[in-house]
Amino acid sequence: MKIRCISLWQPWASLIACGAKTIETRGHPAPRTIIGTRIGIHAAKTREGFKWMSPALHQASFELGFAAESDYPLRVILATAVVEASIPVERLEADIFGDFSPGRYGWMLSDIRRLETPIPFRGAQGVFFAEIPAA
Repeated sequence: MKIRCISLWQPWASLIACGAKTIETRGHPAPRTIIGTRIGIHAAKTREGFKWMSPALHQASFELGFAAESDYPLRVILATAVVEASIPVERLEADIFGDFSPGRYGWMLSDIRRLETPIPFRGAQGVFFAEIPAA
């Protein structure tokens, strides 16, 4: 089935896939077309996100089984999730898994389902379509 997807830098894509991260913080609200729908969670081609990892996030990742940066897959769809809502971060309780700077939005994710086998996919910026097996 063809579904809308978003790309995230690692480690955030894997943290969503394992259920540790349920709020994706972005500089813009989620498009109306994805609110209430299932989307794919894609790990982008870069590990740039590791530059911004706090010691607490490194520790949490280690406790979730990710011992090294190379443990995080790239260029694959790892999971699907339902985008329940898009809420200004000022109305949310911040956690170590996102950027809760004023003016940003929390995309509230639920029913996260890790794919048994990650699907290789190039990805794209913004919201894009990809083919994934029906759940």
